[in-house]
Amino acid sequence: MRLSASVTAVLLFLVLSLAMVGAGYGLWSKTLAVQGTVQTGYFNAKFTAASTNDPPGTIDPGKDKNVGSCTATVIGHPHWGEPREVKVVVSNAYPGYECQVDVTIAKGGCVPECIKYVVIDSPPQLAVTELSHLTGTVLDHEGDTVNGTFLVGVNQPAHQDATYEFTVSITATLWLSCPRP
Repeated sequence: MRLSASVTAVLLFLVLSLAMVGAGYGLWSKTLAVQGTVQTGYFNAKFTAASTNDPPGTIDPGKDKNVGSCTATVIGHPHWGEPREVKVVVSNAYPGYECQVDVTIAKGGCVPECIKYVVIDSPPQLAVTELSHLTGTVLDHEGDTVNGTFLVGVNQPAHQDATYEFTVSITATLWLSCPRP
């Protein structure tokens, strides 16, 4: 008995369709394991410089004598090791004494980053004011820097010949979570 060409074509089509369905099921039911490393961007803004307008051995700003002094040093944070703090030391100052601290912050990561927080940890004998509004500053490109200025004033309850220390620290974050002015 001879099958017609159309019946043969239909049977051949059904056999091939069944084979394709079986192959598809066999490929989709296998487990595929992929191993690798994914690296994401990082941000790492840090202080690169710090200075004052009254280092030791100079006339006090706005005065005619050398009594007090003010120094600023970039230091590594004890937990991160990165230079995210500036230590300021005010020595032999008196009520009414003022000095200015200038800092430079540089972009240290590979993605745009934002200075989210500036924290000033000072004793009550000192009044420290940030003049440059660093919070919210975005460092976008490699090599970007921003300069900041802090005014340090000595309050009335300061003790004679005393030395006062404080730190200024920053926290950087991805620019998308930057606080809006």
